[in-house]
Amino acid sequence: MSTSPSPKVRPNNQRRPDVRERSLRPRERPDVKWDEVNNQQLRDAICAVTGAGAAIMLGRTSDGGALAITVLDGDQRVKEYPRDAEEAEKTLAWLVAMFSAD
Repeated sequence: MSTSPSPKVRPNNQRRPDVRERSLRPRERPDVKWDEVNNQQLRDAICAVTGAGAAIMLGRTSDGGALAITVLDGDQRVKEYPRDAEEAEKTLAWLVAMFSAD
């Protein structure tokens, strides 16, 4: 997770003003996978987010160096890129707390 205390919430229709081209230079990154994340925490986050009427999307970055967690809630978007299972579990716990409070 980033150095901020919680994931950044942005409007869902935000567009990047500058599109960067991908570097073709290979980078060494750890290969992180969803099967390393605690299944119960994953389930709890999915149930909390969807139970509140929001959507959650899970994936990986194209280079496999980070997981991707995106939550769409009306016109708000939360997007995080945890680099390991521990960061992913912290983000999922934050989502459960955020959406269970509603």
